[in-house]
Amino acid sequence: MWACLWFAGRVAAQPAQPADAQPGVSPRPGAADPLSGAETAVPQPSAVSPGALPAVPVVQPPTAPPPAAPSSPRVVAPPAPGMPGWARPGAPALGPTIALDPADEGGSQAPDAPPDERGRIEPRAAARNPTMTLIDRVRGTVSKSTLGGYGEFSFSKYPGSDSAFDARRFVLFLYSPITDRISLATELEWEHGGTPVRREGQLALGEALLEFAVIDVKLWEWLTLRAGLVLIPLGRLNVNHDAPSLEFTDRPLMHQFVIPTTWWEAGAGLTGRVGLGPWLLSYELYAVNGLTSAISEANGLRLARGSVLQDNNGDKALTGRLSAYFFQPRGRFVPTAELGVSGYTGEYNRSGRRASLLAVDLLVRNAYLELAGEYARAFLDAGFDDDYASSTRAALPSGMQGGFVELRGRLPLRLLAPRLRALPLWLGEASLLVALRYEEVDTNLDIRSQYDQRRVSLGLNLRLSAAFVFKHELQWTVNDASGSRREVFSDPSLGYVSSVAFLF
Repeated sequence: MWACLWFAGRVAAQPAQPADAQPGVSPRPGAADPLSGAETAVPQPSAVSPGALPAVPVVQPPTAPPPAAPSSPRVVAPPAPGMPGWARPGAPALGPTIALDPADEGGSQAPDAPPDERGRIEPRAAARNPTMTLIDRVRGTVSKSTLGGYGEFSFSKYPGSDSAFDARRFVLFLYSPITDRISLATELEWEHGGTPVRREGQLALGEALLEFAVIDVKLWEWLTLRAGLVLIPLGRLNVNHDAPSLEFTDRPLMHQFVIPTTWWEAGAGLTGRVGLGPWLLSYELYAVNGLTSAISEANGLRLARGSVLQDNNGDKALTGRLSAYFFQPRGRFVPTAELGVSGYTGEYNRSGRRASLLAVDLLVRNAYLELAGEYARAFLDAGFDDDYASSTRAALPSGMQGGFVELRGRLPLRLLAPRLRALPLWLGEASLLVALRYEEVDTNLDIRSQYDQRRVSLGLNLRLSAAFVFKHELQWTVNDASGSRREVFSDPSLGYVSSVAFLF
């Protein structure tokens, strides 16, 4: 099929020949050259002596067109609020779009078309063609869509577990601008190879799901209407969770239990951003189905997320995030900064009990150093896991909290040593990165238990490009199973994780 498309593109790119032209025959004298547009020379009659050869006409080469004015560099806008890192406000067209009225490519005017406010009559090709088939419409839409994805394959050896390879995730994403102001963005994810998956020697259902799917209607830059499966805007990492953009394979503990990344819900809301000089303010505000009562000390909020099909009560949860991004281009060492504040509140059962969360996040970085951190606190009304017949009927913890701080240092390979300056072109943007992360999580503030954890992670990555990275990390972890607080340097358990992450 790709060969057919390539051949069709070559045929479409060839210039049309005159009507009286024949294959293999040059254009007649005086006709326009189909390649350059210049006219060919016409031989002039002249007197020649008998036996002499006629003079060969001299063909003047076509004059070269004037050089085009240099174009300004293309500026790529950052992703819109609430969109994953791969999603951009505008996607490039991947192919030609079809004309709405192929029979009238000349742009003839529709006889019954009323003039607009400026007195102009729109060409017939701009009107919807009622005879256009569904296949034509699909072909026109696909030509404007962007298909890509990312993946991550890992090897791990955790304390008390056997070492194993794991196809952690494979994600396909699709971005399609339906019109200039309406767009669709989706993510389809397979985790651990999809389904079925073998757990404890038994085949069970795996994870293959639509993790993110929104339809956006952009009214103004500061106001976009959004509906679908939205990413809960709690913290920064839950929205910007793409594996190639992260420097550690394992996500922070707080994003496994307190903010169960990736956390998505069905809902609708508003988003937008406003530029104020070097500052870019953005916001997100959604109404979603919300959490269920499946909240526990062992799993945190992880089993209570993802109410896509139905809600367990009539209350709709509210969630939102407000962020300020500072950017002042003054060289490689001047940092940029982003500060965000986010929240969530909603009933988690039919008895009117509520769950509320507050989170703050910070990111400061320049070309070589990065500092990132997040903190989240969950406030839970006293209650039980009693939504359904299969619920545990266990009491819920009164609160949870977690946080992490990361320090990262990046060293481009071309600066590592003078002899590495002659790198191959495909290694021109390669770099080494060292990352250090300290984190804590507590899924029940009332007691100390094995679920109170602290961890230090040390990572060393080789990033061949922004879209491809080898990751290696060591993890030192302690918990409070003894009933008292243990610091991370007090006989920690050691784990190792490595992975390759890529964006395509």
